[in-house]
Amino acid sequence: MTDSRPFIEAVKAANPILPLARELGVKVSAKGMARCFFPAKHANGDADASLRFDSRRNNVTCWVCGYHWDSIEIVRHLKDCTFNEAVSFLAQRAGLSVGRFAAAPRTSPQRAALPARPGVPEATRRGLLTTFARGAMQELDRGGRDYLHGRDLSDETITAYALGYVDDYDAFIARHFSQTTPQELAYAGLGPLRRFAQAGVPFVTIPYFTFVDEDGTRWRQCTFLKARAVGDDLPDDLPKYLSTSGNIPSPYNAWAIRDERLFVAEGEFDCLTLVQHGFNAIGVPGATGFKTEWLTYLEGREVVLALDPDKAGRKGARELLQLLRGHARSLRRVNLPPGRDLNEFFTDREGS
Repeated sequence: MTDSRPFIEAVKAANPILPLARELGVKVSAKGMARCFFPAKHANGDADASLRFDSRRNNVTCWVCGYHWDSIEIVRHLKDCTFNEAVSFLAQRAGLSVGRFAAAPRTSPQRAALPARPGVPEATRRGLLTTFARGAMQELDRGGRDYLHGRDLSDETITAYALGYVDDYDAFIARHFSQTTPQELAYAGLGPLRRFAQAGVPFVTIPYFTFVDEDGTRWRQCTFLKARAVGDDLPDDLPKYLSTSGNIPSPYNAWAIRDERLFVAEGEFDCLTLVQHGFNAIGVPGATGFKTEWLTYLEGREVVLALDPDKAGRKGARELLQLLRGHARSLRRVNLPPGRDLNEFFTDREGS
C-alpha cells in the first residue's frame, strides 16, 4: 500500500479546525476559546474556558491538560471513532476521494487486543505511571538534580517525593518500557509528555501518590504525573508544565497530611518548599485548580492559603475562601510580597 501520510496531511489542510469544531457542536467564542473536553480536570468545570483553537496552526490546545490535537483527533473524540473512520469522514466532508485509504484495515493487529476507549484498567494505568516515576527518579543525575537544587530542594526532599528527570523521552521509554506498546503508554496517559520530546526539551517529573494495601503490605502508587521543563527558553506554544491525561484524584501531597493546621500552596514546588521548612502543606495544580471533591481533606482544619500574589492567585484565594466557609475550622491567608511565589520567597531568588 502507498504511503498515506500525504493524503492525511491534505485532509487536515482541507478541514480548518475552527469551523469543523463548531459544526460538530463545540461552542467556541469569537476569540477562539471553548471549555475543555475534560472539564473534570479543571476547577469549576473549566468555566473560564482553557481550550484554545489556533486557526493558523490548525490545531487546538488545552493549557491545563496539556493535550494538543489536530482536526483528526477532534473528530475521533467528538464522534468516538477510529483514526481511519475520522480520516474518511473528513475526506468526504472536504470532497476528497478516499480511494485506497478507505480499504485499509480499521485496526492494526497490534491494537486489536486493546480496547479502543477509554483505556487500560486503572490498576494497570497506575502501574505504568509508577514505573515511569521510578525510572525518572533513577535518572536524576543526568541533569535534573541540579535543577531541583536550584529550586532549593534538598536531596532528602527529592528522594522522599520521588522527583525524577527525563532528558530524552524516546530513549527513556526504550530503556524502561521495552515490553510496553505505544498504545498502552498512550492509554496510561503519558502521551502529552511527548510534546517536550518533540521540542527536544528535558523535564523533571513530579508524581502524585496514593498508598494502597495489598496482602497486608502498604505501598505507594503513582496516580498522576506532572512534568516541568528544565529551562524557560521554550517555543511559544509549549507551556512550562505538562501533565499526564486523566483525572487528578487528590491535591499534591494529600497522603502526607498530618496536623490540624494545613497550608494550601499553589503548585507542587511551593508545597515542597513549605514541607521542607516544617509546615503541613498540600499543593493545588494552579491557582484555580482546587476541586470541590477535595473538600474532605480540609474539613474541620485550620486552613492557611498561600497562593501566588498575582491576579490568578488572588482570584483563586477568593474562590477558595468562599468555598471553604462552613467546612474549615478557620481560614487565613498569607500575603506574599508582590512578584514572589513561596519558593522564590524562601530562596530569595527572582522568577520561576
